[in-house]
Amino acid sequence: MDARVVLGVAILVAAALPPSSQDTLAAKRRYVAAAEAACLAAGRQTDPGRYPVSTEQEDVEELERAARVMRATVERIAAIRPPQADAAMLRARFVEPGRRLAGRLGGHATRARAALAAGDAGTVRRLVEASLRPDPTEVSMRSFALSYGFAICAGEQP
Repeated sequence: MDARVVLGVAILVAAALPPSSQDTLAAKRRYVAAAEAACLAAGRQTDPGRYPVSTEQEDVEELERAARVMRATVERIAAIRPPQADAAMLRARFVEPGRRLAGRLGGHATRARAALAAGDAGTVRRLVEASLRPDPTEVSMRSFALSYGFAICAGEQP
């Protein structure tokens, strides 16, 4: 469908909504845009093409960087004012799961650093691989994010 037609339909639908619905829709768009910007910035800080890894030391450093970036990104998103009607849902299904995932990633990084110091390359490798596998919390959070209107934060776009 032509982009102008889509835009025209969106304008007509928005114009047909009561003013309070229009305000809610605008607040949601602003929230999604701000969160997506945070996720895009995070992706640029942990891009594997930019930070290639080839040794256990580099694996651990990348894991630590990813944990720091994720923690900071979740807190940046938590600071964004969500649409009032969606605030509790976003906190429960997006922000809090993000905090748990950041904590999990940080735990992997801490254990990987200790394993590296102990010369245990196998444990480092297992922890790095585990950090890359989505767990049920991440799958659920990404599914919710996609249904809410996120793309980048849902992992669908770079």
